[in-house]
Amino acid sequence: MIINKGDGAVQNLDIVLTDNTFASFYHDFMAAAKRLGWNRLIQSHSLSEIKKQFPRAYEKWTDEEDQTLKASLRSIIMRKTRLSAFVWDRRKKTYKTN
Repeated sequence: MIINKGDGAVQNLDIVLTDNTFASFYHDFMAAAKRLGWNRLIQSHSLSEIKKQFPRAYEKWTDEEDQTLKASLRSIIMRKTRLSAFVWDRRKKTYKTN
């Protein structure tokens, strides 16, 4: 989420949702999207349509699939964290560390 502070400065904030808060957030977001006229950006598909493309949609993951996903995500986060420590220095045309 990006918040404009009014003085030209912006602040980027993350939204963290738990299992308990997701349904409420989703409901409120969809209502706000409709009020803002974003309807054309929101698509609704039946479960049968989704299952044509993704046969295992909404099925429980195996423990092995869950562990594989978590390991992949951890790897991506670690890589991104390490890379974010480097900043491009335009003047020197090289990377520098934060």
